[in-house]
Amino acid sequence: MLAEYQKLKEKELLFHKTIQKANEGVKDQRKEVRVAQRQLIIDVGDYHAKFGELEKEKATEQRKVKVDRKKHAA
Repeated sequence: MLAEYQKLKEKELLFHKTIQKANEGVKDQRKEVRVAQRQLIIDVGDYHAKFGELEKEKATEQRKVKVDRKKHAA
């Protein structure tokens, strides 16, 4: 009876260690995902900033063209 109990305790300890290792792996993966998400947010922000600058330049150019057309029309 005592030997069976000891075997069950050893199995329980083994399961506990296995679960603990799995949880550590999951934590590492979560960390990697968070880092990737942050990088993606930064990249998207950079893209929007560049796109915004291009749109600003395009709008400025269009205003210049409009002003030039008015000058030539007058």
